[in-house]
Amino acid sequence: MIQTIKNRPGPANKIWTGLFFILAGILLFIHISYSVLPDWLFSFPMIPVCVGIIIGIQTGFKKIFWLAPSIIGIAILLDQEIPGLNLTWYFTPVILIIIGYLLIRRRSVFNKGNGNKVGTVVFGGIKKTITEKDFKGIDITCVFGGAEIDLGMADIHGSVVIDLNIICGGAKLIVPPSWTVRSEMKPELGVIQDNRVIKEDSTDPSKVLVLNGALLGGIEINFY
Repeated sequence: MIQTIKNRPGPANKIWTGLFFILAGILLFIHISYSVLPDWLFSFPMIPVCVGIIIGIQTGFKKIFWLAPSIIGIAILLDQEIPGLNLTWYFTPVILIIIGYLLIRRRSVFNKGNGNKVGTVVFGGIKKTITEKDFKGIDITCVFGGAEIDLGMADIHGSVVIDLNIICGGAKLIVPPSWTVRSEMKPELGVIQDNRVIKEDSTDPSKVLVLNGALLGGIEINFY
């Protein structure tokens, strides 16, 4: 039996996301019918801008990840509308600087912070086995990268939160079948798949793993 992950999206965020799509549809309809709106509003650079806004709405603008696609889209749009500006020329050096900074900090990956483990993966991958018998949670950020977290030999007491911020990447979680996994992430921008085989009446209601954060990629849950 494959357990289905329960998703509990925030009602306010869901409403605002729906209103955003409705507004976009209305504006597109007006543009097609009357051509009164500027063409740049429906150009290619607006796609990453909209993606960033949707990520921001889904996360309550509590994370800064929504800024990345928005800034990229705005920079490309300004380059198109203002000849000679060339903001996109600076993308490569800025990205190289950021990658170098993150590589320097990789030694601190999965160090503890505020009682929880913290991990950052950018343009790469990492695998971590956790054996703590009183696991308190973890904060993982994957940007164009992947992470595999093995909790098969760990134990929890009560509800424990894993904060996953997956942007154009993926994460694989190995979770004991006796744990209940509950997702509070928004699946509209990614996929969460639980492949564990759950035997009837084998779950322990006192052990709940809560998934939270921003998702623009995939999360796979397994147990071997």
